[in-house]
Amino acid sequence: MRVGARFVLVAVVACSAPAPVGPEGGAPVDSGQDTKPAADAEASACTKGETRCSDSLLGVETCDATGNWGDPVPCASQTCVNGACTGKCSQGETQCSGNSIETCDGTGNFAVSQTCPVACCNSQCIDTTSDTQNCGTCGNVCGAGLSCAKSFTAFAGAQPGDWTANGNAAYDSGNQAAELTPNAASQVGTWVFNRAIFVDDVTFQFDLYAGGGSSGDGLGFMLETNGTTALGAIGGGLGIAGLGGFGVEFDTYNNGECLDDSANHVGIDSLAGCGDGVPSSLVINDSPGFTIADGAWHTVSVHVTGGTFTVTADANTEFASYAPSGWANGNYYVGFGAGTGGATDLHEVRNVSVTFASPRCY
Repeated sequence: MRVGARFVLVAVVACSAPAPVGPEGGAPVDSGQDTKPAADAEASACTKGETRCSDSLLGVETCDATGNWGDPVPCASQTCVNGACTGKCSQGETQCSGNSIETCDGTGNFAVSQTCPVACCNSQCIDTTSDTQNCGTCGNVCGAGLSCAKSFTAFAGAQPGDWTANGNAAYDSGNQAAELTPNAASQVGTWVFNRAIFVDDVTFQFDLYAGGGSSGDGLGFMLETNGTTALGAIGGGLGIAGLGGFGVEFDTYNNGECLDDSANHVGIDSLAGCGDGVPSSLVINDSPGFTIADGAWHTVSVHVTGGTFTVTADANTEFASYAPSGWANGNYYVGFGAGTGGATDLHEVRNVSVTFASPRCY
């Protein structure tokens, strides 16, 4: 019976070994074995060599050997589509095409996004008929104090602030006109636009008046080079003789010299003085289609183009494509002058307009 009991004890020991016991029967000792299952390796972000578009769609990201996305490589002047640079522009990029704004779409190609009413400059719709930074054409910047337009007017209902009166000239608020001389003896006056304009293809139109006196001496339109305070000779000089430049005279007194031999004539002049101080007439029309000093308003047009002058009055052609000797396109001051001597008249102009062939700075 003692032998059998020992056998059973051995069997128990073999089947269930007791946990190690610390010294003096203390707490069990850690065996150093981790019984927790190993965690799975962190999943890769991408597969090596895989590509994708960056968030901005302006570059391509490529998966590296570690399974992570690399830094984006920019698409030069293209956009990213399905992980590859494609097209010919970057998404959102804009450009002008004629009068339209084109925007780069999601395929990397330009498409019209807006049609401009006038012009497209630097991917913006611009009115080149009035924009001083893009006058007439994109990038044509007007100087300080200049305006941009295809035309401008004066003496058409109010006294303009950018014209200068010289001599006996004044503003006639009753007629809303530029008075050049009053109806009095020995008067001379001019009105001059304050800024020189480039004259190459320009039309000048105005209404003129002479009357109330004894038909002396007349008035003139001028393109002069002396500046805003220009004031020419009195009497037969019409306020324009003795200056630099060219003009059109409307003469109501026969001075008997320098082609001035009629009391009702129109002429194209060099403003240089001639004889006793009258303009140097280059060509004269002694039979104009109207009477100058009849106390009525007459509408005159002077068109300068291609180095020639065409003058009409009340729709009558006084000169057609006349080329003044010595004329050169350039910067001139626009103005009007008149003079009286012993004979008198009230001389005025109004409804002045200056029209360019295309918008420009002035």
